[in-house]
Amino acid sequence: AKTGMGVDDLLEGILLLAEYKELTAVKDCPASGTIIEARLDKGVGPVATCLIQQGTLNVGDYIVAGTVVGKVRALLDNNSKQIKSAGPSIAVSIHGLSEVPNAGDQLISVEDEKLAKKVAQERYNKEREEMQRKSDARSLDDMFKGASNGERKLKVMYKVLLRLLNKSLSNLARVLQTKMLLLQLFMQV
Repeated sequence: AKTGMGVDDLLEGILLLAEYKELTAVKDCPASGTIIEARLDKGVGPVATCLIQQGTLNVGDYIVAGTVVGKVRALLDNNSKQIKSAGPSIAVSIHGLSEVPNAGDQLISVEDEKLAKKVAQERYNKEREEMQRKSDARSLDDMFKGASNGERKLKVMYKVLLRLLNKSLSNLARVLQTKMLLLQLFMQV
C-alpha cells in the first residue's frame, strides 16, 4: 500500500465486482449522506461539503446535518458550478444551513421544516444526554470543598476543534485567572 503497487488492479477488481453484482445506490428516496467538511464563508454563510450516499438531494429540500437545520438554497458541484440536484456518490457544496455542522455528521433530507427542527432537536437531546452521562456529576464547588487553601488544581479533558482552539483557551484562561485557579489542560484532538 505504501508503494502503490496493485492499487490499479484492486480498483479494477472492485469495479468489475460492482458491475457483475449490479450494485447501485437507491436514487428515488430522500437523500442521506455524510458531511465531509464545513466552513463559514463570508457573504455566503455556512457552507458544507457533503457526499451523497443514497437518494437525490434537490435545491429547496429541507435538510438536517447533525443538529443543524437548513433549506438547500444552492448546490455546487466539484467545479463550483450550480446544479439543481445531486444523486448518490456525488460530492456537493450545500448553501442554506443555519449553522456550520461538524465534519462526519450525518445529513438527511426531510419533508418540511417542522420535521427538520424536530429531528435536529432529538439529535441535540441525545448528544446532551450522552455528554451528561460521560461527565462527572459533581459540581465545581464539590470538587474544591476538600481542597486545601493553597494551590487548587482542576484537571479538564478538553476536546477542541482546531478553529476554536485559540479563542476558547484565551477566554477560559481569562476567566480562571480571576478565580485564582491553576488549570491543567489535557488536549485530546
